[in-house]
Amino acid sequence: MGTDLKLAAARLVVLSSLLGITRAALADVAACVQAHSSGQREAKAGRLKAASELFASCVSQNGCPDAIRAECAELRKDTERSIPTLIFAALDEQGGDLIKVRVSADHQVLTETLDGRPIAVDPGQHHFTFELPSGQVLASHVLVREGEKNRIVSVRATPAPVSAAPEPSAEASETSRKLPMSFWVASGVGAA
Repeated sequence: MGTDLKLAAARLVVLSSLLGITRAALADVAACVQAHSSGQREAKAGRLKAASELFASCVSQNGCPDAIRAECAELRKDTERSIPTLIFAALDEQGGDLIKVRVSADHQVLTETLDGRPIAVDPGQHHFTFELPSGQVLASHVLVREGEKNRIVSVRATPAPVSAAPEPSAEASETSRKLPMSFWVASGVGAA
């Protein structure tokens, strides 16, 4: 096997010198082949956005052999169809749309404003955080499926906590305990 590889490499060197292929052109071919194989690895690992970028790089490489370029173009098209997209929405307490909302996925900012347009994400489990204009931060855990398009992920602002009635002071509770029993009985009879 090693001898065959050495022989193929020697043939490539001779062929390239005969055809006048420069080292730069060979480097372009190598980069194209690398993008092709890396794109396939990324796609199999579920990192579809990265795979699509690698396939696009392969297609745009100067000097990329036509067969590899055509395969990269087809792989990119298939990958693009499989990339899920989400549409994020955030509502205020009354149900109105919020626009100035920072949405992050797994600690990476996806958008600073909501405009109703889909955003591409890789498939899998994601932890989304929504930072609202009020400063409130809401979270949503979502399982994003491969090929899913324009799924709406929405959160709603929660009302600010209502402060509880103040507890009676120690002095007030002492006063109520010091009232004679006759007061309580008279109050109950009067009420009846």
